Amino acid sequence: MGKKKTEEKSGKPWTLISIKEAAVLLGWSEKALYHRVARQQIPYRRIGSLIRFRPQELSDYLDRLPGVSVDEAVEMTKKLGGI
Repeated sequence: MGKKKTEEKSGKPWTLISIKEAAVLLGWSEKALYHRVARQQIPYRRIGSLIRFRPQELSDYLDRLPGVSVDEAVEMTKKLGGI
């Protein structure tokens, strides 16, 4: 299995990764990832019976989740006298 390359409409190559690779990248179990795919809670592509992910879309997805960015966490730590 492994990485597969294809091209966007713009002609730029991009990489698609498997469920297993995406789960490792996200630090989730494959079961948790399948659960999110079934509920369309994460960006994915279906190629026949295969489910594939674009690493950049996964990164963008994580960036949009609620929480605190690294810069915000460092700033708050400084304000609280931790750094």
